[in-house]
Amino acid sequence: MAWLPDWRLVFSAREVAGSPSSQEGSSIWEVPVESATGEAAGKPERLAHWSDFCLKGLTITADGKRLSFWKTREWQDVYLGELGPDGTSMKLPRRFTLDNRGIRSLDSWTVDSQAILFSSDRNGKAQVFRQGLNESVGEAVVQGSEDNYNAALSSDGAWMLYVESTPTAPGAPPAPQRLMRRPAAGGSSEMVLEESAGMSLYYSCPLKPGSACVLRQQAGRDFVFYSLDPVRGKGEQLGKIQASASGMLAGWSVAPDGSRLALVRGEDKYRGRIEVLAFSDRAWHEVSVEPGWGLLQTIAWAADGKGFFLTSSLPDSFNRFALLYVTLTGKVKPLSRNAHSQWMINPLLSPNGKYLAFQAQTVDSNVWMLEGF
Repeated sequence: MAWLPDWRLVFSAREVAGSPSSQEGSSIWEVPVESATGEAAGKPERLAHWSDFCLKGLTITADGKRLSFWKTREWQDVYLGELGPDGTSMKLPRRFTLDNRGIRSLDSWTVDSQAILFSSDRNGKAQVFRQGLNESVGEAVVQGSEDNYNAALSSDGAWMLYVESTPTAPGAPPAPQRLMRRPAAGGSSEMVLEESAGMSLYYSCPLKPGSACVLRQQAGRDFVFYSLDPVRGKGEQLGKIQASASGMLAGWSVAPDGSRLALVRGEDKYRGRIEVLAFSDRAWHEVSVEPGWGLLQTIAWAADGKGFFLTSSLPDSFNRFALLYVTLTGKVKPLSRNAHSQWMINPLLSPNGKYLAFQAQTVDSNVWMLEGF
């Protein structure tokens, strides 16, 4: 808030989205105030409105003729780093999605490692986009009247899997989610299975041709993992593990050869712990990570299956994050230690092992000024 010399009070407000397709907005308002009583002398009036920015730091000149404020916008982008020959180091990553419209999630690589699939709400509803390594704008490849997101390619590259749900109004109960399949080369879509309202679909597909994808479902206090075939649907149970107290699983990934999965949970109780499920004997094994790397958030396997890529929330200061390489014995090699509070999640290795994509926050901030209000 800020006062004008004539006893007008100027303030900013955040406005909630009015429909599933609309975004939150920010606006600047003024209201006249009685100097003797401090009560409003009229109704608030809006001076300006933006649909995609958050306003902070209102200041007004002493003569009341100019108002300045900090206008900032935050969104998620795909970032891309080239790995070293040993796969355990990375060159300075670059921002991959450049159109300032943001993404919903980083989803998958194409089998030839030449393009990345991601989901975005940029056109009013969730859609799946494909963007080549030498392209600056993504092309919608799954779109329709429903929300479509979380795409992945089967291990043989023949099928594209994705989640479909019906958009709902803010505050309304969530709609059921449907796992869909369509030929990777294009064609009509068919439903593989459906999850009840309020439950989310999570799945991961390994790189080795002929390997089954893995589906994660929640049953009471347990997370249960099943084999998943794009045509036949859910198969045999592969293992289960008790859910964390919050009911959330921070991140999990299937090994490139389809033999194991690894998971991390971003809670203090599980700090520094990677849990690995071997499908051969349905047994869980623990990898203890070197101390000092905070809460592990999301995880992906290295190409040779001898290590992991992880994101972590660092313990030494507020809102600092790191991208790590961790061996099967828990040794840590930092790939990127972020000094600018850039939130990072979802590392995703290219099938050829040359690139590591990840999802990270992009912030655009500037000081603006209003006159003549």
